[in-house]
Amino acid sequence: MSAADDRRVHLVGAGVLAGGFGKVYATWPLAVLDIGEAVVILRLRPRWLGAMFGAQPLRVVPGPDVEVFPARGGLFKTRYVGMRSGSAEGYFATSKPQVLLGTLRDVGCRVSDREERFLA
Repeated sequence: MSAADDRRVHLVGAGVLAGGFGKVYATWPLAVLDIGEAVVILRLRPRWLGAMFGAQPLRVVPGPDVEVFPARGGLFKTRYVGMRSGSAEGYFATSKPQVLLGTLRDVGCRVSDREERFLA
């Protein structure tokens, strides 16, 4: 079964991924979050744009090693849902973080209610 077959949720919006020179901020509609039972992927599109800044997709397998959490970041303290697996992390902007956190909890991610802040 491919990740596309397994996909439960497909969201297009804004996001933040680690890049070659720090964090890469992508405005709507350049960030994509795909949530499935077997894999969660946060990526930038088009692929060449993310690659130009050294941003690699964040691909995690839902489980206890994956932490998701509400986050605020950037100059305007935008609301995000953050994902962390080991040293890899990424953020997806959302106006309804609790709904997205619930979806990620449903597929097996460990959810923290503690809001984190990040800067560029």
